[in-house]
Amino acid sequence: MSAFSQSGTQYTQHWPSLVSPDWWLNQLHILTTGQPKSAWRWIPGQTAFSTHLSVLVGFLGYLFMVFGIQFLMRFKKSPFKLEGITQAHNLFLSVASAFLFLGFLEQIIPMIMTKGFVFSFCDEFSYTQPLEYLYFLNYLFKWVEFIDTLLLVLKKKQLTSIGIRPWWKKHVTTLQISQFIIDIGFVVFSQYTNMAYHNYPDWPHMGNCRGTRNAAFIGTILLSSYLILFIQFFANTYKKPLKKISKDKKDQ
Repeated sequence: MSAFSQSGTQYTQHWPSLVSPDWWLNQLHILTTGQPKSAWRWIPGQTAFSTHLSVLVGFLGYLFMVFGIQFLMRFKKSPFKLEGITQAHNLFLSVASAFLFLGFLEQIIPMIMTKGFVFSFCDEFSYTQPLEYLYFLNYLFKWVEFIDTLLLVLKKKQLTSIGIRPWWKKHVTTLQISQFIIDIGFVVFSQYTNMAYHNYPDWPHMGNCRGTRNAAFIGTILLSSYLILFIQFFANTYKKPLKKISKDKKDQ
């Protein structure tokens, strides 16, 4: 039985065509490949950026941008003026991220409504072809985001630079921290119910949960590292040192 033996579209909510991300993605896929989006599959070793070599090249390319190009920029007196390109790049990523978010909602909401919340991330048939396509697009955007680093290096800015600090940036960081906490909770729950189902059936659980324990373990470590980094960023950026606070009070 294939991973998408139930066609992969049985949970799709039928939004009107003009506001349906799935419809627009299908039109774009037909335009670029001549085939409907439903014919696409992730095939390790064949799909773009699916090999270990491509990941290694991306990793080495990133290191070259960070150290190589940054070193070469020392010999250039003035940085490149790339404000227009930077704004266009940020606008593209913002629009694309919003589009992907709507695309995931279009697939997940009807799945939850018809099959339940736990089914949407635990059952083997919750992994549909439309969702896999969205995962792949999200993966491709991670490659596009390498341009962020390149632009910072060419503009001679510190890679840790965050530029201006709008009043809502602290709230966005708080939401990101909350997101990682929720993500870790989902991974831990999935790992627990999988372990209980297979090894300790007398324990309370929600049945089997697809995926491997190794993947869950690696996911927990990865998400935890992100969480720690964001907490450190929050503390360093928005929390004043106690000594500085005491000094400010004395000055008042």
